[in-house]
Amino acid sequence: EAQIRSLAVSLGISVNVESKKSEDSPAALAIAAAGTASGNVIISDVRASLRGSQTWSSSDVFVSADDKALIEAISVGASVGVSGGGGDATGLGFSASIGVNVITTDTEALIVGSTVTADGTVDFSAESDAQITALTLGFSAGGAGGGGKAITVAGAGSGSVNIITSSVEARVEADLVPVIDGLTELMARPSVITAIGNVQVRAKDDSNIVANAGGGAVAIGGGGGDATAGALGAAVGVNIILNTVVATVEGSSITANHAGTAAGEVIVMAESDADIVSTSVGLSGGGAGAGGSGLSLTGAASGSGNDITSTIEASVKSVVFEEEGQIIEAMTSVSADGSVS
Repeated sequence: EAQIRSLAVSLGISVNVESKKSEDSPAALAIAAAGTASGNVIISDVRASLRGSQTWSSSDVFVSADDKALIEAISVGASVGVSGGGGDATGLGFSASIGVNVITTDTEALIVGSTVTADGTVDFSAESDAQITALTLGFSAGGAGGGGKAITVAGAGSGSVNIITSSVEARVEADLVPVIDGLTELMARPSVITAIGNVQVRAKDDSNIVANAGGGAVAIGGGGGDATAGALGAAVGVNIILNTVVATVEGSSITANHAGTAAGEVIVMAESDADIVSTSVGLSGGGAGAGGSGLSLTGAASGSGNDITSTIEASVKSVVFEEEGQIIEAMTSVSADGSVS
């Protein structure tokens, strides 16, 4: 169970307060900037397999590959710029916060050329439960004013990119072996599964992304003369899930017999329950005035792009091998006292 928990925080503060003595006195200027960037990557490979083996159990048999990868990431950037006092004043504040989170998983439960006999149920399963929870926030504030011209600008933005790529496979397959050791002639050796009860071959993907991004900016300018204030807040989120889920029986034999009064069933199932929950919010506010001209400009924007692409296959089929110039067919047989699904 690979896990990453990440916290990135930045803060910028600039304050310049000046009482202007004469016309030659310098203007007041304050600039503040802050930024955070967070990148987290998990690459996992989980496999459970039986190859060329013989297994007998007086109860149940389980072969399971289970992957649970988790990223929890918080990225916050904030800045404040304040300038003022007795004349021209300029206050600038900028902040940005970016988070990139990636999970790549390969989960496989595999039976190749093996014999499994159980006096109970037989369950082969592969399951991936990749989770990304991401919060990215950017906030900035700018203020300027006092006895003359005042200009204040604040800008904040946040962005989040979250990607999950998963391959989940549960396979029961035949193998190629020499007809006689040392010779080149090959034959198919099927996997043979016999149970008193149900036989299940299951693959499931339960990938999930919860992503929240917010950008907020506030600008205030004023005081005894011209005043200009501008603020812009923006937030963007991109979330992608790409998964392949396969449950298959190829060139093998499965038999599910009665367990007491209950009929044995054969279940070959592939399913995906991938989900994305995304919120992007951009906020801005501005004010200018007091004793003269005033101008306030604000803008806010937010956007989110989300995509889930799933390839799902559940199959029972024969297979043809082409190896060293030989063509070898392996047939599949499924028998149950109950249902086959």
